[in-house]
Amino acid sequence: MSRIAEMSRWASPMGFAMPSGGWFRNTDQPAPAEIKAVEKFAVLEWAVVPKHRGKGVGRTLMQSLLDGRHEPFAALTVNPAAETRAIYERVGWRRVAATHPSRNWPAMDVVVLNRTEKRS
Repeated sequence: MSRIAEMSRWASPMGFAMPSGGWFRNTDQPAPAEIKAVEKFAVLEWAVVPKHRGKGVGRTLMQSLLDGRHEPFAALTVNPAAETRAIYERVGWRRVAATHPSRNWPAMDVVVLNRTEKRS
């Protein structure tokens, strides 16, 4: 079993291509023009089983998920109080809005990753 396949048992990455013009509902700010104008990859679910956190599983699987994508931006929503919020920021995701998807969900930060920028 490949390392990626093995890691996939410990995390659940998935998403979809969001068309140009598309954006998240109920945001406090409109999408930045350069992001709204293009197709982007929306990461829907992202969780790593607790006992495998802090071992690079999430980073490796996120990179694997995005490597095969052609969209210049990736976007996701994250609870601003979650410890993962700081992790996203460290690896280049930036907050562009907040959303309150429904009464049953907490307010979430909308973060994007510009996949065309080089990072060291």
